[in-house]
Amino acid sequence: MRSRGFPVYTIGGDPRTRGAQCGELAREQVAVSVESYERLFRYYSGLEWDDVLRRAAMFIPAVDAYDRAIMDEMRGIAEGSGRPVEEIMAINARTELMYGLAAHPPAECTAIVALPSATADGHVLLGQNWDWKPFQKEAFVILLVRQEGRPNVVILTEAGLVGKMGMTAAGLGICVNLLVSDRDRCAWKVPMHVLLRGMLNTETMGDAVAAAGKAERSSSGNFVIVHEAGEAIDLETAPDDYDYVLPEDGVLIHTNHFTSQRLPVRDRGKAEFPDSLIRIQRAEKIVRPRIGEITMGTLMEAFRDHFNYPDSVCRHPDGRDDEPRHVESVASVIMDLTDKRMLVSYGPPCTNPYREYSFKEFLAEGPWRPFAPC
Repeated sequence: MRSRGFPVYTIGGDPRTRGAQCGELAREQVAVSVESYERLFRYYSGLEWDDVLRRAAMFIPAVDAYDRAIMDEMRGIAEGSGRPVEEIMAINARTELMYGLAAHPPAECTAIVALPSATADGHVLLGQNWDWKPFQKEAFVILLVRQEGRPNVVILTEAGLVGKMGMTAAGLGICVNLLVSDRDRCAWKVPMHVLLRGMLNTETMGDAVAAAGKAERSSSGNFVIVHEAGEAIDLETAPDDYDYVLPEDGVLIHTNHFTSQRLPVRDRGKAEFPDSLIRIQRAEKIVRPRIGEITMGTLMEAFRDHFNYPDSVCRHPDGRDDEPRHVESVASVIMDLTDKRMLVSYGPPCTNPYREYSFKEFLAEGPWRPFAPC
């Protein structure tokens, strides 16, 4: 059976031009994103759309100050899709506009890293199950972004959002987990999905850490940063501080709670998303015994795990919840940073086969070149 895939769009040029290309190519998917979040903001935060747009506009100065090119790309998306820029900002700030207002949507995502010392073929693997609203996967796209003066990037994201998980011509792979702390506020700072794009735009692993760590943030988040050379670091961030977690024996696994003992925050995730504690155990139990022999198939097995169903690593809607609260593994992605290929499932990986994409040629092209070592 041939696996269903997400639309793949290639965009390029200056930031506004490539944004306009994205908005035009993904016009239907952007409409799905806007309609979905208009509904979700009302359900979780009690906000009517006019109020959402008023609040969204207040993020624009912070994004402009953080990275004008990213903000210009968002302006282009608005133009290409025929939407007000405030709508595009609203969906990019969806984490801050829901969680920052003390709303409690379900937790998202299980991420796994396996470095060369842990894999069977010496490759660098990075993957995650992306847990979110079942109806929102109709808005998902894979963007191939050509950038002048910055690395080309491949991003699996929701149409209209400028960042999510992906890989870059600089050899970086980025994944993300939601975290929730007592410090989260709906302040008009840099949204998490803008930070993700800022990290993907960088040339070195250190620059990616700086792109997340130095930014003015208003929400918590976990950023998994991996380099094709075999290095990885996990950043657990709160709005005004962050800490790091390193791989052990070439493996790093993260879900939706803080694991650092050094970051002085009250972790709301452990109380609100207790399945996060179970999911990390299950992934550890499947992956760690195979250190030195880990393959993409090992990660697939972990991502298909149903222990603690429906709130399992492979997540499914809970029939006890209202329909707007339903969550499933809307996509599962596994990146081989060594080979520059990505396997993606359309929906839960237990019933949807992975479809393979190769981005080796795309990530090798373009005017950007990495720094030459001494």
